[in-house]
Amino acid sequence: IQADHEEELNEKIEKVKRALENQVKTTIPLSFTTEEKARSNLWAIRKGLLTMAGASRVPGTSVITEDIAVTIDRLAIVGTDLQQMFQKFQYNDAVLFGHALDGNMHMVFSQPFTNNSEVDRYAVLLQELSDIVVGRRLGSLKDEHGTGR
Repeated sequence: IQADHEEELNEKIEKVKRALENQVKTTIPLSFTTEEKARSNLWAIRKGLLTMAGASRVPGTSVITEDIAVTIDRLAIVGTDLQQMFQKFQYNDAVLFGHALDGNMHMVFSQPFTNNSEVDRYAVLLQELSDIVVGRRLGSLKDEHGTGR
């Protein structure tokens, strides 16, 4: 979140907190910082998510990355939708992250393509992803890194 002065920054932070409140499950409580060292550490973690997901995948699987965008007011609910989708199809290693104030969300997960049932599971997952993002939440697929913008 960026702002020209502290009051504006605090207003934007409160707006984000209200939008996410009771809508997104987090491992740790939602918090913001202006401390440079903490911000730098958080960015390092965020930048390493793809590498960490790839390193922890089961041998023989592929790392899949997707990205979507919705309006900011729909971001929290689409995050919950995607968490439920990954649980439904048993993608237990899925990671969601993104650029919240741009309405952008990345997802990273591993996928085996070793047999037809795994290929079919992936196809059904992609159809559900499309149904959630485009059909229900009026967003776009392949937003930041593709042609959806």
